Amino acid sequence: MSSSRTAGVSLSQSLTTSMSQLPESTIKALKKDTNNLAGPNKKIKQDACKEYLKEYKKFVNGEIESVKHPVTNKSITRKDRIDFIAEQCRAAFSLNVSGSKSKSSSGSDEDVNPYKHLKNLTFNDIDKILEYPMSTPGAKNKHLLSLFSKSPKQEKAAKILNAYLEDETIQDDNVLLYRKIKQYIKSKYLRSYDPFMTAKTFRDDIRDDYGPNGRYGSYGVIADEVRKVLKNADDLFKEALLYSDNNKTEAEFKAHVKDNYYKYYAVEFILLASKGLYHTYGELMQQKLILLDKLIEGTVNISDPNASKSFDKSRSWSASPEDPILKAQYNTNKQRELERITDAGKEYAGSINDADFYTMEEWKDMPLSKLQNVIVIPYSEGGKVYANAYYIKSLYTAWYLAVKDGKPFLNPANRKPYSMRDKQSILIMMDNLYPGIKEPRYGSQGGRSDITVTYTRDYSNNILIEISYLYKNPQGSWGQSPHKLSLVSISFPHSFVYADDNAPDNETNVPLAYNPTFLFDMINKLMRENKVIGKKIPLQISDIFLNLNNKLLTKAVYMRVFDQLRLLT
Repeated sequence: MSSSRTAGVSLSQSLTTSMSQLPESTIKALKKDTNNLAGPNKKIKQDACKEYLKEYKKFVNGEIESVKHPVTNKSITRKDRIDFIAEQCRAAFSLNVSGSKSKSSSGSDEDVNPYKHLKNLTFNDIDKILEYPMSTPGAKNKHLLSLFSKSPKQEKAAKILNAYLEDETIQDDNVLLYRKIKQYIKSKYLRSYDPFMTAKTFRDDIRDDYGPNGRYGSYGVIADEVRKVLKNADDLFKEALLYSDNNKTEAEFKAHVKDNYYKYYAVEFILLASKGLYHTYGELMQQKLILLDKLIEGTVNISDPNASKSFDKSRSWSASPEDPILKAQYNTNKQRELERITDAGKEYAGSINDADFYTMEEWKDMPLSKLQNVIVIPYSEGGKVYANAYYIKSLYTAWYLAVKDGKPFLNPANRKPYSMRDKQSILIMMDNLYPGIKEPRYGSQGGRSDITVTYTRDYSNNILIEISYLYKNPQGSWGQSPHKLSLVSISFPHSFVYADDNAPDNETNVPLAYNPTFLFDMINKLMRENKVIGKKIPLQISDIFLNLNNKLLTKAVYMRVFDQLRLLT
C-alpha cells in the first residue's frame, strides 16, 4: 500500500473520530450556516470540495495553520468548522479526505456520484412526485425524465430519484419537506403510501381505507376515516385562525402556517385521493379543500377587510406656508377652491351651505388640502334642483357608519337616499385620496365580511347561536350560500317562556326583559364593533362566548350571559 493511500486512511479515521467528539449543539450551529453545507444543491460543489480537502490534508499534517473557506474564500482556523466542512464534502460527493475519489479511478462518474445528471428539484417537482400514484403513466414518466439533464431509462431514473430523496446526506429544503410530508401521510393517513408505488396498489389501498360503506356503495354512509380527515381539515384551519398562547400576532400566524404546511398538504392529498369514491359527499370534501387552500396559498384576510380608514389627518399642508411667495400662491389656490364651492350654487335653486354638515367646519376655515376634497352633490326637492357641499371624508364616513349600523345612507338635507350616481361620485373623489377604496360593505350583523352570526332552531328544538367563518365557493364568487365553518356554537332551550315579573319562578319562566330578541340585538351590535371576535387574524373570541362554546345554557346561565352582554353594550 502506498504512503499516500495510508495517509488517506489515517486522515479519514482522524476525521471520523473528530466528528464523533463534536457536541450536537455545535453541529446544529454549523448546519445553520448554509455556507458550510456541501452537495449538488448546496453552496459547496464537488470541485470546491476537492480543492478544500487538499488544504485539509495539509492542515491536519501541520503544514498550514488555516484553511480557505470554499465559499467565502476567507481563512478559517476553528478546527470544529474545518472538520465539519471536510465531513460534508466526504459525505456529499463520496470523496476521501485526501481529495481523491473513494472509488477506483476506473469507476465512472455515475458510480461515484449517481445524482450527477439529476437537476435541482423545485417545490413544484416535489408536489408532482408526491402525487405520482394519482398521475397517469404518461404524465408521471414525462415529469420523471424531465428531472434529468441526461435522461436514463425510466426504471433507472425512478431508482436514482428515489435514492436521492431518501439519501440523508441530501439536506435540500425541498427534499426535507418531501420527507416530512411523505412520513406524515404514512404515519397519519395511509401506512402503505410511497410515491413510487403503483397506481393500482395506491387505488386499492385508498379504497380499502377510505372507501364508502353500506350496501349502496358510493351513495352509502361516508367512511369514518373520511369523517376524521374532514374534521382534521376543520381543526387545522381553526387552529391557525384563532388566537392562542402560541398564535397571538400576525407574524405568529404566518409562522404557524409555514410550520404546519406539511399537515395541510397531507390532508389535501387524502381528500383528493378519496373524493372520487363519493358522489354524495364530494361537494363536502371539496369545501374542505378550498378551506385548506386559503392557508396554503396565503389568501386568509389578516386585517378586517371592511374596517374604516382613519380620515383624521389631512394630506399636505394643514395651514398656509410661511414663505411669502408660497403663501401668496396658497391663498390664491384656496380662494379658487372657495369660489368653486360657493359659485356652484348659481347653477341650482338656493345657495350652497357654508359649512360641512358633519363636522360643522366652515369652508373658509378649512386648509387648502381639505377644500380640494369638497364635493358638490345636487338633489331634487319640490320640483326644483338644489345642491349641498360636503367634505368628502366626512361624507364617506357617514356612508360607512350607515352601512355598518344597517341603516340607509340618507342625504341630510332632504332625508332621502343618495342615488347610485351620487355614490359613484363619492367613490371617484375618495379614490384620489385612498386608491382602490371600495364601497362600504359592513353587514348588519358582522364586523368582518367573512364572519357571520346566525340564529336558528336545531334538531333538538333548541335555539342555536352560531358564529361562523365564511369562505368562497369553488367558482370564486360568494353566491347565495357561501360555505361556513362554525367557530362558536351556543344553544338554549326553545321551551323558555318569557313571562312578566309576576309569573311563577321555575326552570322555564324567564323574565320578559330577557327576551332573546334583545339578546340577538346585543350580539349583533357587539359583532359590528368586533367585541365578540377580533378584527384581525388570529381571531380572539371573547371569553364569554369561548367558555360557552358547544354548551346548552340553563336558565341561570342564560340570564347571567344576558347581563354580561348588556354591560358590554
